[in-house]
Amino acid sequence: MKEEEFIKQHAGNRNPFSTPEGYFDTFTSRLMQRLPQQPAQPAQDTKPATILPLRQRLARPFRYAAAAAIAGICLAAGTYVLTRDNTTAPTTTANNFSQTEANEYIDEAMDCGIINNNQIAYYLTEAY
Repeated sequence: MKEEEFIKQHAGNRNPFSTPEGYFDTFTSRLMQRLPQQPAQPAQDTKPATILPLRQRLARPFRYAAAAAIAGICLAAGTYVLTRDNTTAPTTTANNFSQTEANEYIDEAMDCGIINNNQIAYYLTEAY
């Protein structure tokens, strides 16, 4: 940063490089005059290019692409299997509840339901 400030102080914002007037107007013709006037000749030592059918030229890249896709799928599946959460929600059974907890749960469920306790008692006595 200090060097840039030093350069700006001494050189200012002007461009220190310049070209003579009309330099690029005649540049092309001057360049063509400098080039040698020899005709282009093909190299004799090279052998002709072999032309492969399209199927052979595309076979190798597709094989690599297929191998990369399979490797990616295997990597994603392995990552999923190794990082998934193996814990499940604990199942509750009747043995896990005390009698008072079970009664409270049934009372709350019945308060939210359509049938009240009197109707349940009626249905239970009719069944016997």
